[in-house]
Amino acid sequence: MDFEQLMHQALPIGENNPPAALNKNMVFTQRYRVSGGYLDGVECEVCESGGLIQLRVNVPHHEIYRSMKVLKQWLESQLLHMGYIISLEIFYVKNSE
Repeated sequence: MDFEQLMHQALPIGENNPPAALNKNMVFTQRYRVSGGYLDGVECEVCESGGLIQLRVNVPHHEIYRSMKVLKQWLESQLLHMGYIISLEIFYVKNSE
């Protein structure tokens, strides 16, 4: 599944989801956690409210955090291309292990 398919699955666009389009106070939130592989431990929270998307990524490994910061502009442009107004935050969260 590519990034655009994931976003459409998690957050249907307002015009395709009339109840969400009619009620601007509704909030949809999805949370994901990667297990295994290079991105193990990365957590993502996607929240849609009234046409605004907030994407929060918590990253437990510094090298992945640097990579995500580099990709931030690309992620923002992908979401904007899909017609979303977004807020993208990427956090480095020290692993407590």
